[in-house]
Amino acid sequence: MKVIIVADNLGGGSARLGRALIEALAKKIGWHSLIVLGNARLGLNSHDKLKCIKYLELKSDWTPRFLKRHIFVRKYTKDAVILNLTNFPIGTIFLGAQKELCLLHNAYFFTVPPDIRSLGLKFILRDILARRFIFHFLNLFSASLKTEFIVQTPWMKKLVQKSLPAKFKLESAKLHGWPHCKISDDKEISFNQKINIGKNIIWFYPATGEPHKNHALLYKMFAKALKRQPQMKLIVTLPFGQAFSLKLTALSKTLGIDNSIINVGWIQEDQKNYLLKKCSGIVFLSEFESLGLPLLEIRELNKKAIVIKSNASEYILGNGSHIFDLRSKNISQRKKEQERFVKVLSSNPIPDFEYGKNNFTSIDDAYFFDWIGGNS
Repeated sequence: MKVIIVADNLGGGSARLGRALIEALAKKIGWHSLIVLGNARLGLNSHDKLKCIKYLELKSDWTPRFLKRHIFVRKYTKDAVILNLTNFPIGTIFLGAQKELCLLHNAYFFTVPPDIRSLGLKFILRDILARRFIFHFLNLFSASLKTEFIVQTPWMKKLVQKSLPAKFKLESAKLHGWPHCKISDDKEISFNQKINIGKNIIWFYPATGEPHKNHALLYKMFAKALKRQPQMKLIVTLPFGQAFSLKLTALSKTLGIDNSIINVGWIQEDQKNYLLKKCSGIVFLSEFESLGLPLLEIRELNKKAIVIKSNASEYILGNGSHIFDLRSKNISQRKKEQERFVKVLSSNPIPDFEYGKNNFTSIDDAYFFDWIGGNS
C-alpha cells in the first residue's frame, strides 16, 4: 500500500506533529511505502527523504504551490491513499486515490479573527473566501468524495462540525501522542542577532503574528511592565517582512519599547528549544488553539509561564493564577486582569505557579495504521 502524505504548508507546532506522525508511519510500514510532499519546516532529514518513493519540497508561494501540489499528487494516486495534513482536502473525486484522511489542525480556518480589519484585503480574499469555497465544494461533491476528517481535541471537533457537511466522518482522535520537547545541551546556539541571557528577566513568546496571538495587546502591557522593570527583555518569533510583523515593529517604536523587544524571526526547532530552556519565563496569549503544543511544552519543562484564558490553556495547564482572562467581556474584569498580568510580568523573581490537572490524552498510532489498512 502506498501512502501519499501531503504536508507542504506545515509550520511551527503542526510541522513538529506532522514530522512525528510521518516518522511513526515510516517505522511501521517503511519509508519505501511513503510519497511525501513537504517543505523546509517539516524538518525531515536528507537520508530519510532519499528512502521515500518520492519526496518533493515546495516553497511557501500560495497559488503556485496549490497547483504543484495537485499535479504531484495526481502522478501517484493509483493504488494509494492520501494522508493530508494541510487542513484542506485534496479531493479523491478528481485525483483518483482510494481514500483520504484529512487532519484539521488549524482552528484559524474555522473561526473569525478578533480584528479582521487589520488583516488587509489580500488576506481576506485569499484565506477567508478560499475556506468558504472549500466547504461549498464539499457540500457539492459530498456524495462522491471519499474523505474522512480527524481533529485533535473535542473543542476542535465542536468548532469544525459547524462548518463541515454532516455527511463526512469526523473523528476526535488526538494525534498519536506528541513529539516531546528535546532540549539541546548547554552549548551556545546562534541566532540572527546577539541574545544575552544573563541575570535580567527574559520573557519568550514562541508564536507567529496572526491577530488571535495578541502580540499588540502584549506589547502594550509589556510597555507598562517596563516602567517597573526597565532591564526586562521580550523575545518574539515574528517572520521578517510580513505585513503584521512590520505593523508590530512600528507599534513597538510608538510605545518606546523597540530596544527591549528581540525578534529572532522564524527559528529552527533546536533554537526554539534553547530559548525555552534559557528564558526566565514564557508568555502565551493565543486566544484559541486546535491543540496547544507550546502549552504542552511549558508543562513538560515545568517552566514559569503566564497565559491567556483559552480553550487550550485550561485544558492542558488547568485553571489557576497563571491564567489571565485578558479578553473578558466584562470591561472591569478585563482591566483588573490586564493589571494583574502587568504586575506578574514585571515581577523579579517571577512567582511560582502550580498547574492543575492536565486533560490532554493521546491515542495509539494504531488509529492511523488501521485507517491505512482499511480497518478504520
